[in-house]
Amino acid sequence: MNQKIDFTTVSSRILNVFILVLVCSCSGLFDGTDVRNRAIASQKMNIEQRIHHYSLDSSTVLFKVNTSNLLYARTSKNNGFFAQLLLEIKVIDIHSGDQIFLDSTLYTDNEQSNDANLLFGQVNIPLKSNTNFELRCRYTDINRNQEEIFKSRIIKTEKTVGNSTLLLLPNGLPLISRVNEGVGNYSFETNSTEEVNIYRYSQPFNLPAPPSERGRNTIDNIVFEKVASSKFLTLNDDNSGLYKIGNSNNLSEHFTFLHRPKGFPVPNDYYELNLATNYFQSAEELQALLANENQREAFEKFWIEKCGSKEKAKNTMQSYYDRMELANLHFTSYTDGWKTDRGMVFMIMGPPTRVFNQGDSEIWVYGRDNNVNNLNFAFEKIYSDKIGIYYQLQRHNGYRQVWSIAVNTWRAGRVFRF
Repeated sequence: MNQKIDFTTVSSRILNVFILVLVCSCSGLFDGTDVRNRAIASQKMNIEQRIHHYSLDSSTVLFKVNTSNLLYARTSKNNGFFAQLLLEIKVIDIHSGDQIFLDSTLYTDNEQSNDANLLFGQVNIPLKSNTNFELRCRYTDINRNQEEIFKSRIIKTEKTVGNSTLLLLPNGLPLISRVNEGVGNYSFETNSTEEVNIYRYSQPFNLPAPPSERGRNTIDNIVFEKVASSKFLTLNDDNSGLYKIGNSNNLSEHFTFLHRPKGFPVPNDYYELNLATNYFQSAEELQALLANENQREAFEKFWIEKCGSKEKAKNTMQSYYDRMELANLHFTSYTDGWKTDRGMVFMIMGPPTRVFNQGDSEIWVYGRDNNVNNLNFAFEKIYSDKIGIYYQLQRHNGYRQVWSIAVNTWRAGRVFRF
């Protein structure tokens, strides 16, 4: 069995965008003169986390966070800026209700560089097999007292330990998120001496239907194709798709991730940019646009005709495709973020005023609090053995009128804002 990975803070050129959706409330601990990146004070940290079983007696919580999403502060003008992330872990035995593990670890990053950084971390947990646990992880950005909480149920058996597989990036660090962007030779860390089974689904998913319509969900019907059994995996721009990796023959037990071309989440393919107009065009109009042999020429002509001038087209396009990029950044799961239900609503309606969780649903609110004219979108959190976790819009006919207004605004070459 391979040795455990040592994690460090590593530089990475990751798109640093301003997150427009606030889920957690926070109160800063420093005034404006003592913080460097004050603009992020109302952003989510967007922690990414996964569990890996190293042995029958030991498991590890792995996490990463883009340090540009942490608040950097200093205690005086003579000191340097720093960020602090506190991770608190509690493990409960589900059958007995006993607390079997409690730990807190403080991570400090000094002097944020000009490039975005990634802070990786791991905490080892003595979880024995053949037991059910509830894992509770709370991450706190100390400088602004903002929290993000993860709760998950872990059923650890000899089978799940044997199938626990980490995909190691070309730089030797593990893939923690469900999305991989980049090219190179990847390896595996696994508890089995056998080669890892690699499956791939490369066909496009149907684009989501409007909020007032039902149907088009083909997720449950997809079939993964086995591409190899190997100890290595080469990923490039030509083999994008949804992957499953693991040692067992049961795909529901495999780790699932989406591989996208280099440069993602920035949209840079003209066919893809034209396809994204699907949300405010008819099927016939979209088909005619996509049939043009010169997609760049079709793209420019389409937006100029919609907006009436190059200058107006530039501004409208910028707003629409900025939303597309943000959707890719925040909502990508089994497919590109803009192709999901949340991505569709975000692109047409813009960022919601407020977001909150209600049970297994995520609620987007457009409009002021306690206003009878508010518009709410509810996205149900779905657990799928085939593609992992995704969010599905609870559609109903009540959206028809406001959606029509929004779509017609875009069709007229104007940016819709609720």
